[in-house]
Amino acid sequence: MRYTRATLIKKVQAYVGLPGVAMTHVDFQQRMRVGKNTVGRHFPEGGWAELLRLAWLEQIGRSDPQAGQRRSAPRAGAWSRPMIVEHLKRYAAETGEECPRQDDFCEWSGVGLTTLKRLAGREGWSGLKESAGLDPAWATPANTSYSLEQILDAYGEVREYLGGGRPTRSQLRRHCGISVTTIFASYPSMRALHFNWEQYQSTGAVPDPVLDPPEEKIEPKPSLFDFPPLPPLGPILPSEIKTWPTGSG
Repeated sequence: MRYTRATLIKKVQAYVGLPGVAMTHVDFQQRMRVGKNTVGRHFPEGGWAELLRLAWLEQIGRSDPQAGQRRSAPRAGAWSRPMIVEHLKRYAAETGEECPRQDDFCEWSGVGLTTLKRLAGREGWSGLKESAGLDPAWATPANTSYSLEQILDAYGEVREYLGGGRPTRSQLRRHCGISVTTIFASYPSMRALHFNWEQYQSTGAVPDPVLDPPEEKIEPKPSLFDFPPLPPLGPILPSEIKTWPTGSG
């Protein structure tokens, strides 16, 4: 089948209605028989996360997936703090998020993270949420909508999609259906996420509470002073010279 952006969005909308879906890129490929490079080819900017967002926007009545929310957003210089607050209220009303996450809001609204931080000022993201009448707290395991098991399963799906290697933060952002803000609200670092996933794979039980990874052993690099002295490179003083060249011929 020759896919387009529109047909992939329809596929996702059908996929989310299936029982027991994992909401991950790999699970979507397997269930809907979509090639592993198809989503990235049609959604090069955001991959799987962008496809999910646009499918949701069309579901609630925004039927222009090619344009997307970001393309219709005001220019960076046109944003103001009151505009950010109003968009934040709309975002909370449309998504039902009681504790909105910064990167999710930026993706939805089209405002750049640098612009958002500049307009937030000293009060930061929490101050913006408070101005919008929302929960000013940052995302924590208590107010995220995903369980530890779902996060670890999604991380494992990304690893499988990438061939088994450890993904970087940017790869996780691109290919995982769960936002990195949500992930790192539960796991403080990529090392902690990977370590807990390994424990989950080896024991079959989700580590709860989250385990701290062991400290990495750093092997000292050999110093030049540890090597034995070099042998003499040749005669240095005239007294050490035994024979002098007599010239050619």
